[in-house]
Amino acid sequence: MTSSENSAADNSLFTRPVLRPFEPDDLARMNAAYDLTWGWEIDPDRSATERRALGEAYQIANLLKSDFIRVAALEDGRAGALMCARLGLPETEPATDGLRRGLTPAMRRAYTEIRRAREIELGSSGLGRDVLEFEAGITAVNKGMLAELMNREAAAKAPAELVYLIAHPDARGRGCASALLRAFEAECRAAGHPRAMLFTDDHCNRGIYLRRGWAISETDRWDAGGEAGSIESYLFTKRFA
Repeated sequence: MTSSENSAADNSLFTRPVLRPFEPDDLARMNAAYDLTWGWEIDPDRSATERRALGEAYQIANLLKSDFIRVAALEDGRAGALMCARLGLPETEPATDGLRRGLTPAMRRAYTEIRRAREIELGSSGLGRDVLEFEAGITAVNKGMLAELMNREAAAKAPAELVYLIAHPDARGRGCASALLRAFEAECRAAGHPRAMLFTDDHCNRGIYLRRGWAISETDRWDAGGEAGSIESYLFTKRFA
């Protein structure tokens, strides 16, 4: 799932964000960004433990599945936005900017344990189990759309994927998400990927992708059940060649 910033704001008044690798201190701030953006969909009560547990489990899952991760840092060093991507490249190799590409081995070990603990925590309550079922539904829909795309185009290999993009609410309109999206596209080109993909839905801002030439390749409207109701999921792609 991807979110983005409010493009209507004038970001010319702010310093251009600095892109850097993800650090452990960034996790708490990005957990807060997730909660402020989507937490209300889990439970309107901000003190609900399921909100915290899902936010952390979801973000860590995106970090773990990615091999190219960048943070757009604000003037004071705080993370303004986070981008996670999967290009199929070794994390031990530096990216085109010369910096660490993804997580360190120590981060991977620690986050794997945290994610496991959060999923156990979610599984211990009815709301938590509903949340896990909802996330499993999104995953199944995304896999189905990707299968349709690959079957239609007789593709043998999935494209590079923009796994996750989120801007903290207090950093929106400052060019953070746009800078990260440009960095992802540049890394794809440098790695020789002819195109890339991302999954999102009608609960997220999709304008940032359309403005940069991304196009909807697959859609699937499905019933998420309960209060979530009907959701339209999208598979966006962009060609670089």
